[in-house]
Amino acid sequence: MKRKPRIAILSLNYLIQYSPSVRNMANFFARSGINTTIIVDEIKSDVERELPKVKIVRLIPEKISVVRNLICGAFVRIPYLGRYILSGVNILYSFMSAPTIFYRLEKIVNNYDYVICVEIKALDTLSKSEFPLNKAIFFSLELEQYISQYVLNDVKKLVRGCAFCIIQNAERGRNFSKLIGTKLSYEYYPVSIPPLNINTKKRKTNHLEIVYSGSITEWSYLLDFVKVIKQFPDDNSINVSIFGRVLGPRKYIDQITEVIKNDKRFTVDTSYKTDIELLKHLKNADIGLALYKKPNNEKNWDNLITSSGKIAFYSWSGLGILTNLKESGTQDPPFLYVKDVDKHDVEMVLHIFNKKREMYGEKSTDLAKKKYNSNVYLGNILKRIQTHEI
Repeated sequence: MKRKPRIAILSLNYLIQYSPSVRNMANFFARSGINTTIIVDEIKSDVERELPKVKIVRLIPEKISVVRNLICGAFVRIPYLGRYILSGVNILYSFMSAPTIFYRLEKIVNNYDYVICVEIKALDTLSKSEFPLNKAIFFSLELEQYISQYVLNDVKKLVRGCAFCIIQNAERGRNFSKLIGTKLSYEYYPVSIPPLNINTKKRKTNHLEIVYSGSITEWSYLLDFVKVIKQFPDDNSINVSIFGRVLGPRKYIDQITEVIKNDKRFTVDTSYKTDIELLKHLKNADIGLALYKKPNNEKNWDNLITSSGKIAFYSWSGLGILTNLKESGTQDPPFLYVKDVDKHDVEMVLHIFNKKREMYGEKSTDLAKKKYNSNVYLGNILKRIQTHEI
């Protein structure tokens, strides 16, 4: 009988606490009886409780990371100068930790049959070891964002040498192939989560709970949205809860804080939550926000329907999804499409939602089952690995 493969997921400079795709992949493999290890440069300890059957190997000793974080914490609030000090500390940290990362990786990597490399730095580092590149699998989550620091011809050589590549959908695969100038073999894995039982709840007809989960940063449209809600009557008909998994520029966060100060309609929670903890909060809401200010000419911001974790979480929570993404399906339920983030458009879609709340909840759950079941995509990936000759 052919033995089950030993799989490592290598992630360097890509924090897995912000990636449900990586965590769900590791948990799926482990539940399937696969010897699964996540190898990282560093990781927040809170994340480990989300990976109960997965071995986690830190390449940088935790004490070193703690010292770096303490230094950064001391300078983060210093205007202007603090930004440059932080940049210098991080560059020095990366330079000094690189030999440690490679030395420790080289000692353990040959214990595995396959290594899934999350973004290009992991693949580039792995290629310098004795591990055979044809047993590596390249996992692209951010398209051009991470490869922009590399010579494209070098990226092409590395990725073409892999067993296959993982990306969110066919369109992003075509964009990535065009970007590096070569055809590649893909398995598709949209940002998605395992199936969940959605408890149907009696919706209040005179009250709306709106929720945002994700990065509190400029591209989120959060500041614009809270300003819009401030224009609505303060009659307790709308509440907005913000769960900030990633914090952006301090100035932007301070602007939001100033707008919502002393307004009980708004709550902000920036504590780390496991996926299950977050979903419990989301399921108490009615509408989830998926608004994006897309930079020009960046393909990573195209086709966000399959690469946005928040949309997957909202759909499994049975929420209407308020979005400005003009993509296939976003002008139909469960989406509430707004062309502009202003009072007119927002008020209009909230009125539409209020008339058909139950229908939006049902459509959202249907969407989750159809497009955001990670077990389906991960099953295909595992099958391909298992049929590849070890």
